[in-house]
Amino acid sequence: MRPIIGFVLLSLASVAAGAQDSLDGSEVEALYAKAREFMAEERETLIPEELALTAAEADAFWPVYDEYRQNIETLNDEYAALLRDFADGFATMTDTQASAMIDKYFVIESGLIYMRQRYAGEFLQVIPARKLVRLYQMENKIDAMAELPLIIDIPLLENSGNR
Repeated sequence: MRPIIGFVLLSLASVAAGAQDSLDGSEVEALYAKAREFMAEERETLIPEELALTAAEADAFWPVYDEYRQNIETLNDEYAALLRDFADGFATMTDTQASAMIDKYFVIESGLIYMRQRYAGEFLQVIPARKLVRLYQMENKIDAMAELPLIIDIPLLENSGNR
């Protein structure tokens, strides 16, 4: 991927690392929103460059991809809300709250897997399998980069026994 990605991610990470020990929910949500915005811009640039679609493939691919991203972004909105709730309840989270949170996390992750599987069939109707693998590789890398600032700045939940 292009060198600019690494530079911008290091910038985001250094901002996150320089922040207070833990962010509140609105700060986490804002950080995730900035990362998502940047990665959406990267998707717009990288995917056309890296997939090298023919004109016919592009005409068929982009409507499917736009629908796919819309569904993924709906799940990402749910993930942003989960992150906000985690940050807001970090210091006082009970086992019951933690259990509900992990259940919600698995619902979101299952939804992401479902969407990837569902759209794989649709993508395969408009692009070859090798291009689909390349697309999902790019999607995974971009998603991982979007999460980097959060990984750096959101602390692990303390192990303080049952609450």
